[in-house]
Amino acid sequence: MSIRSSWKAALRAAHRGLLWCDRSLPRYTRGALGVLLVLASPLGLLPVLGFWMLPLGLGLIALEVPPWRRRMLRWLERQQTCRRDRLQP
Repeated sequence: MSIRSSWKAALRAAHRGLLWCDRSLPRYTRGALGVLLVLASPLGLLPVLGFWMLPLGLGLIALEVPPWRRRMLRWLERQQTCRRDRLQP
């Protein structure tokens, strides 16, 4: 597996996770989960925990701050439309 495909897979997983959290979790739960993921990210050397927790936690925190939320949602939408455009012939 190449680094590029690993990066794309990580972006896809973060995209799905952030959208799910934005739609399903209450506001303060998202913030608390984001802080917990950021604080636990140094444990990335352990097998189950990983460095994936840092970008996901920062994304969840960004959903709580209005200017960052707009940027994050715009970025997620661009990622989704770029992926759709690539899938269509």
